[in-house]
Amino acid sequence: MTVDLDCNELPEVTLSLAARESAASLDTDLAAEVGCDVAQDLVVESLALREGDPVQLEHALTNERLSRTRARIGSNATAGITEDWIYDFDSMELVLLRDPVRPQAVAELGLHSTGTITAVTHGDPTVDTVTQTDSWVFDVVHRLARSDDRFLIRQELSPLDPMVLDG
Repeated sequence: MTVDLDCNELPEVTLSLAARESAASLDTDLAAEVGCDVAQDLVVESLALREGDPVQLEHALTNERLSRTRARIGSNATAGITEDWIYDFDSMELVLLRDPVRPQAVAELGLHSTGTITAVTHGDPTVDTVTQTDSWVFDVVHRLARSDDRFLIRQELSPLDPMVLDG
């Protein structure tokens, strides 16, 4: 699923020290691809929250993030609300993740991003009433999974999580 997002408007995706020094062939082209995929994934997630439709989530999310967002859509439906989440990125950095319990495991990719989220909660979706608007700063690492030709958001971690190399 593609969404209307100009990836050229995103901040340049840098490579963390661990990513630059890894034996894997990580470069700025891959970093840009990851940044664009994650931004698109978040747009798809926001559309699903807005429309109350979890079907499209499988094109953007997997594992824990998919389960949590499906549950949130269900809770929102019960409460009679929908949400729009708008992400404004300040920075994006490709990072490596490794499970500290399995230090010999192959490193995974993550995207450390910062910025602002604006969440708009709508009451009755048939009349498009806005009942609440909140904004907050975010500083997260999205743990990723590769699916065919794109990256999906698997989990959201703190930048201080022990999995994050260079954290």
